[in-house]
Amino acid sequence: MKWVLVAIIVLTAVACSQTDNPTGLVIQEEKIKIGVSAPYTEFAAVTGKWVNRGIELALERLSEEERNKIELIYEDDKCNPTEGITVAQKLLDFNELDFILGPFCATVVSATMDYYEQNNAIYLITGLGIDNYVNQGKYGFVLLGEVKELMKSLAKHSYSQGDKHIGIIYLDDDYGRENAKYFEQYFTDLGGAITTQENFPAGEKDFRTQLTKIKATQPDAIMIIALGPPIVNMLKQLEEIGFKGNKYGIRNAEDTEVITAAGELIEGIIFPSTFDPVDTQVEQWFAQRYLEKYNEPHEAVAANAFDSFNILLDAINACGQEVECVRGYILNVKDYQGASGTFSVNEKGTATRNIKIRTVVDGKLMFLE
Repeated sequence: MKWVLVAIIVLTAVACSQTDNPTGLVIQEEKIKIGVSAPYTEFAAVTGKWVNRGIELALERLSEEERNKIELIYEDDKCNPTEGITVAQKLLDFNELDFILGPFCATVVSATMDYYEQNNAIYLITGLGIDNYVNQGKYGFVLLGEVKELMKSLAKHSYSQGDKHIGIIYLDDDYGRENAKYFEQYFTDLGGAITTQENFPAGEKDFRTQLTKIKATQPDAIMIIALGPPIVNMLKQLEEIGFKGNKYGIRNAEDTEVITAAGELIEGIIFPSTFDPVDTQVEQWFAQRYLEKYNEPHEAVAANAFDSFNILLDAINACGQEVECVRGYILNVKDYQGASGTFSVNEKGTATRNIKIRTVVDGKLMFLE
């Protein structure tokens, strides 16, 4: 019995000497848990795909050990405010998360931001910022930029091209209305005129009535505020009714699936972009790897998701699970050179970016300025 007791004591001592803690217990490192709220179904599903691709490529650059420390929880908010609230409650209450990538859609952000704020959860919005939430909360960040800044650049460019009278068709939601509002404001401030504005609900496929009304006002050009398949349908229907003016669009016109589906009809469309390529190693790697893995050029949302994930992960690695520290870390991001370009985060949590004007030539995205 004495020898058994001695053996137990010796084995216990050896076990204790081989650990970094005095108790001899194996302490499992806490995982970094990040929730993702994005649309994976319904009309905006392509944006959820882009967000995921950005995250996937960010994970590729980590070691296996680093990846094993991360747990990602993906939820489909369908770009629907009601679904978005359900997703937010699930991520915060059931999964007990403090860090969220998303939402993407403006309507979902508007519906959920109060809930995230009340629960002191960090959320990095993966879409563009609008007035409803830019600079409004303490814990939200908008790294892709603001709608009004893109519309200011596009209005200036379109007016400089001699298009003084423009008709607008826009998606009737928070995002669509904000694009229409600021394009009209900046364009008319320059001396231009909006001949008419027509809207449409999400899910609409036939725009002939609205487009015919716009054509009847004899504009120099049309401003298309839509995303995904509706852009393709509008371009086809504009061709059908014989519209000959110039075509302008919002950032979503750089959707590679839209460009492929529209073919020649999208040639020459002009739109603003937050994508400001910088000749850095990470930008080159992202562009090349994205093309290799997904067989198409990347666009701004995927690149922004890549950068957002990396910034959030860097902040958590520096701060642990301390929300206020993570918030302060992100607020101090300056001259960040990522896959989506160079940007800084201001004191309100919004990135300041250089806006570029792009077009489509021979099926390829080109920069105009």
